Amino acid sequence: MPDNFEIFFSKSLYEKVFEEIIPNAKKFLWIATANLKNLHINRGRKFRPFLELIHEKITEHVNVRILHSSKPSKSFREELKLFNDDIDYGLELFCCPRNHMKIVLADNEIMYLGSGNITGAGLGLKSDTKRNFEVGLITEDPKIIKQVAEYFDEIWMGKFCSKCKRKDICPAPIIE
Repeated sequence: MPDNFEIFFSKSLYEKVFEEIIPNAKKFLWIATANLKNLHINRGRKFRPFLELIHEKITEHVNVRILHSSKPSKSFREELKLFNDDIDYGLELFCCPRNHMKIVLADNEIMYLGSGNITGAGLGLKSDTKRNFEVGLITEDPKIIKQVAEYFDEIWMGKFCSKCKRKDICPAPIIE
């Protein structure tokens, strides 16, 4: 196992992912999560919608892909409407009911891979008594990042859709 990775737990995951990795993305940001909720994150001593940060990245011409497994929460969809005109050109959402990965990949240079969904409880934003117990690996290892990025892209491009046995619950299967 390469030695250029760090292990993070609960709240430190939030700090690394939402205060470093996502804000520092320059070209693209790929996110995989099972649950897609209207998360509010700490931005300059104020809590603001996660989508505000995504909006900033898009206005900086960062392409954002979010792979999720179920319909986004109602509050996420309502928040998305506020940014819809500006976000449309740079945000891609893809729902695959089989996705259970939790990944944040920025610019093929740094990646979070772990157990926490991109939610407050999942990445440690909730209070000590409400957050989940999560663990995640942060790496800059190009070999590991390449392997995960290729797998993410295969799912995104529908490589597994034609043989998937879950088409009955898939909102938009890609048929090859």
